[in-house]
Amino acid sequence: QRPTAGSQVTAARAAEFYSEQVAWQEACDEERSRRMEAKLYQLLAEEESARQRPRAQHPWEAPGAARGPDEVNALQRPKVSKCSIYDRQVHWRRQRQQDLQERREAHLRELATAAS
Repeated sequence: QRPTAGSQVTAARAAEFYSEQVAWQEACDEERSRRMEAKLYQLLAEEESARQRPRAQHPWEAPGAARGPDEVNALQRPKVSKCSIYDRQVHWRRQRQQDLQERREAHLRELATAAS
């Protein structure tokens, strides 16, 4: 079946189609950015609430723990902040997500340049 005169591809129709595609892609990019920002704020809120949760104390951390002479002269356990391990995990997760996002964006740029 041959195309009719109204369904033929013209420069004007091609430009209109291209502008629609570009607008759709920009809308998708904005939506993705909005979701990423919302996810970031959610992660930050979760981290803050995790830091504020009370933590069970070890006997040597108790404020009024009695110390005998042996305990005073013994080597002290190294001090580790309450959030240091958690913070390292969070930092690792953020770095991983950032690396993945950079890879995705680089891949999309490669696809866009290849399509041009």
